[in-house]
Amino acid sequence: MEHSTHRNDAPTGDRGQKQLIEGDGALLRLWQDAQPGQHSEMHTTPYETLGYVISGRGICHLGDEAIPLGPGTAWRVPKDTPHRYEITEALTAVESITPRP
Repeated sequence: MEHSTHRNDAPTGDRGQKQLIEGDGALLRLWQDAQPGQHSEMHTTPYETLGYVISGRGICHLGDEAIPLGPGTAWRVPKDTPHRYEITEALTAVESITPRP
């Protein structure tokens, strides 16, 4: 059985996300101290995203809906749903995607 409880060597993605662990069908990643002004373009993904904000603030634009994100907020983006993120205060969040790309 493969497992890890501490990842100092976690790979970092092209937008700063750290891949904490991946399984056969899911991936857990960390967005650590993402800065205001970092906005994504409206896009879709072929996977579902579940997230939880640890600190900071932002907005998840999900179709025509704007979901405020803050400490303790959880969110869900269904697969193939247009969405984008807007960071308004340095944000740290964990995110799970399934099935993993």
